[in-house]
Amino acid sequence: MTVTIAKYSTLLLSLLFGTICFGQKEEKFPFNEFFVNVNSTFVADDNTENRMGFGIGAYHISRKEGVARLLAGIEFNQTRQNKKWLYDGRWSHDEDIDFTFYGVTIPAGMRIQVGNKAQFLCDFGGSFDIILSSRKQGTSHSNALSEDNTFEHHVNEFDDNSVGGLLFGFWGGIGVKIPGEKMDFILRTDIRSNVTKKSISDGLYPENIRFQYFRINLGIQI
Repeated sequence: MTVTIAKYSTLLLSLLFGTICFGQKEEKFPFNEFFVNVNSTFVADDNTENRMGFGIGAYHISRKEGVARLLAGIEFNQTRQNKKWLYDGRWSHDEDIDFTFYGVTIPAGMRIQVGNKAQFLCDFGGSFDIILSSRKQGTSHSNALSEDNTFEHHVNEFDDNSVGGLLFGFWGGIGVKIPGEKMDFILRTDIRSNVTKKSISDGLYPENIRFQYFRINLGIQI
């Protein structure tokens, strides 16, 4: 799996810098599109509750003629989700655990752009995610044998931080670009789904974090 991620990462980085270098022949500044977004995870299982997050991004869209164009960029995304219950050993478990992830995303792909003034957009491609850090907040429950051979139940709140990992996935979305006098305005929705997962609990009841989220993006193109 590590070798596969490295191959895809190299491909995406090559496409990112290749697209930017190609764009620098056309204009001095490498990025010509900027977005802010709100996101929501959409993991459908009985142990997960979806949460809201946000992100920002800068992209280069090639300005060549035709409906198909290369795109690549760099983003910062915060995503969140809640796990209702996690196994933490024979005599302990965690409840109501909020996970927050902070990461850099490198998306690369294609844009299909049709229309004269207001244009319809269809974007799709792959993405490489570097999880910079993560935060886990919740309540731990544990049972311990006391000196008189009775079980004592302990409840504690926890707030932990940890380093993340590397993820690879796919994305796609649709939107509309409305021309303005000095810049164009873009409204776009997209879906991100990572192939790789992050393990958060093992043992008798293993649990993974699935990075799937829906985004609403508002942006400009200069």
